[in-house]
Parts: sequence; C-alpha cells; structure tokens
Amino acid sequence: MRYFLLFSLFFLISPFTLWSQDIDEPTTQESIDNLKMELKSISITEQERIEKLHQIGQLYFDQPDSTAYYLNTALELSKAISDSVLISDTYINLSLVDLFKDNYDNTVKYTDSAIQFLNKRNRKHFLNLGIASTVQGIAYNLSLIHISEPTRRTP
Repeated sequence: MRYFLLFSLFFLISPFTLWSQDIDEPTTQESIDNLKMELKSISITEQERIEKLHQIGQLYFDQPDSTAYYLNTALELSKAISDSVLISDTYINLSLVDLFKDNYDNTVKYTDSAIQFLNKRNRKHFLNLGIASTVQGIAYNLSLIHISEPTRRTP
C-alpha cells in the first residue's frame, strides 16, 4: 500500500505521466536512450536540459541510485541558472527517492530544502509548497509507523 502511494505521488507531481504503453510507443529503455540523445543537443535550453534530466530520473524510478544521479545533475544545473521552481522540483523528486528507500530523515531534509527555495507569496510556487508539505507529512507519518512497529524476531 505504501509503495502504491509513493508511486502515485511521484507521477502526480511529474510534468508528465507514464501511461500504459501501446505497441507503437517506445519501451522505457528506448525512452531513456532518446532523452539521453536529446541531452547531447546543443540547441536545447538549460531549462529543457533540466526537464529532460527529470524525465530520465523518473524513468529510472525503480533504480533509486540512477534516479538520484540524474536528479542531482538536474539540481546542479537548476542552481546554476537560479531557477527556484526547478530547484524545488528537483528537491521534491529527490525526497521521493529517499521516501521510497524508507530514508525518512533525508526525505524531510530534501522537502525542507525545497520549501526554502520557494516564496509563500508567489502563486507560481503554491503547487510546489503544497507538494513538499504533503511529502514531508507522509515521511513523518511513515517514520512514526516504522518506529511503532514491533521488531520481528526470526526463529
């Protein structure tokens, strides 16, 4: 149930969603390869490059280390162009990776970082503020559930 919520939340906040694939649609690996080729293009903007890194990270979501690699690259680029929305998007996505890995402390740190880059008076930031707060609440609740679960002994 918890993983269903995590995956649902991840794809809800993504700039795109992955729907069931038809025969004509590329496989996940083909999509990743296509995005990597597009990253090599000199004609894309830094913002487009960051968005493509996000997409690659999302396609690798079942491989948290690969996801984190592409998202950290996106974070560096986002900071270089000082785009607070892209920075917070990246921190939120990184928080979801750690939430998936049951690393609730890092999840909270990433959501705190996302919120730090947002202005509560800027309407463009409202969505990310809500998402970061929601992810943070989920992390707190899951950490409480994790703490209150009795330790199981193996016979």
